[in-house]
Amino acid sequence: MSEENKYLEINGKKVFFDDLIHMRVSEKWKDAYERDTLQFIQSWLKGKKEFTIHTSGSTGKPKAIEINRDIMKKSAKMTARALHLTAGDTALACINANYIGGKMMLVRALTLDMPLTIISPASNPFTHLKEGVYFDFIALVPLQLDNLLGNESSVRTLNKAKSIIVGGAPVGKHLNQELQIVKVPVYATYGMTETVSHIALKKLNEPGKDRYFKVLREVTIGQDHRECLTIQSPVTGGKKIITNDRVKIINEHEFEWLGRIDNVVNTGGIKVQLEELESKIEALLAGLDRKENFMICVKEDAKLGQKLILLLEGDKREEDELEALLKTKLSYHAPREIISVPEFSRTGTGKINRLLTMKKYLD
Repeated sequence: MSEENKYLEINGKKVFFDDLIHMRVSEKWKDAYERDTLQFIQSWLKGKKEFTIHTSGSTGKPKAIEINRDIMKKSAKMTARALHLTAGDTALACINANYIGGKMMLVRALTLDMPLTIISPASNPFTHLKEGVYFDFIALVPLQLDNLLGNESSVRTLNKAKSIIVGGAPVGKHLNQELQIVKVPVYATYGMTETVSHIALKKLNEPGKDRYFKVLREVTIGQDHRECLTIQSPVTGGKKIITNDRVKIINEHEFEWLGRIDNVVNTGGIKVQLEELESKIEALLAGLDRKENFMICVKEDAKLGQKLILLLEGDKREEDELEALLKTKLSYHAPREIISVPEFSRTGTGKINRLLTMKKYLD
């Protein structure tokens, strides 16, 4: 496509780059998401050097981070090299572009000269796709992937891609099993706003399924005294970033994510990593043919110090069977209370907001 004819599509509407550069986006576009997304792309096309990106706020108060244009381009090229993306590959951006994961999908397309289709975030982003429309590169959150796997037409669209990345929240065991029907590479991502999207990938499906996250080239990893991951790479400006993610370092290129250091609790003198416990509970719920969302919360307790509570999202029901199973299988790690709540709080990226949910239902 010649420079003067370059365009993108946003929710079925074609926007030429030449028009976008000179457009008063705030006047022409009334939909807030379309307006914000196009204003970012307009700023990029005009050569803006610094961008303010907000963290999702899933582990604390959202904060604003300034990121340099050249760093974002480096991140895009690192992803392209890892996933063998080239100019002309078509890209679908359907995750929230107000946060780093979605924004970097825009930057990758613009940097790598990839024809770009944008769809406002929805639980099923393929709902309004025309028959026969396919994409080489797709980014999804787990909720979207889960919904797409239940539709044969959507699976066909997924299987036409070169690669699919899934981020914003962990991919659970059930979803991991279900996505094996996808025959093209599907990767879980590890990253954050401070690392300008992902710095590591883990292939989730066969053949060649990965057991651990593998860092992209030029990324150096390590651990601090808390066993938390440290990251140094071109996307951190060469500086060492210290995360709050507990990991097991396998070698200089691979690591296993264990959970957030702030999600390690002491209950009755026993230390518990909440993510590890949730993984075990997910398997037990699957054995009962239950697939509802859940999370482990913590409440101060006079005897235990911190009491573990299992929150289930959905209608209240009798939980005698589940309670007995948890006590048998988890022993001292079993939650002391099971509570059903109508709806979890979530971030703009669709991730369960543990802190807000606890505040809403347990304070």
